[in-house]
Amino acid sequence: MMNDMRLRPKSDYLKTANWEQLYVLSEHWRDDMGFYLDELKFFQNLINKYFLWLAKDENVAKAKAIFVDVKNVTQEAKWLENAITEHMRHISDLLKNAFSRDAGQFREEHAMLEDKMVEFTKLFRKLKAEVFAVTEYIMETEELPTKMPYQSRS
Repeated sequence: MMNDMRLRPKSDYLKTANWEQLYVLSEHWRDDMGFYLDELKFFQNLINKYFLWLAKDENVAKAKAIFVDVKNVTQEAKWLENAITEHMRHISDLLKNAFSRDAGQFREEHAMLEDKMVEFTKLFRKLKAEVFAVTEYIMETEELPTKMPYQSRS
């Protein structure tokens, strides 16, 4: 199914995967979150450094709105990254001692995190499209100064 963004290789994966496999999957999630956070930082820098040259009130309002969205998504990304790191600690505990945690409860936690990753990925993609659309709109409608900070001085 195209809209099903679940990350499991097969439908019963969560029930049959061993702790090492779930740990590796969680590492991939954590790496993905690092990438998303880097992109969000880039968006914040883009807005902070280049949108300050805006003169039109409409464009300033668009920039402020998208900045708030980027900040909110960044907070969500940080929360999710922390939750994944904590989840990886739980897996590590299970690898050391299979009886340290309730396996069923742990697998429920894993499924919940997977759902959160799917939701976040959709949210991030939507935000990225919005950032691009707003940037493109501003570039087309704004009269930027002839001397921008990034232009070389000849």
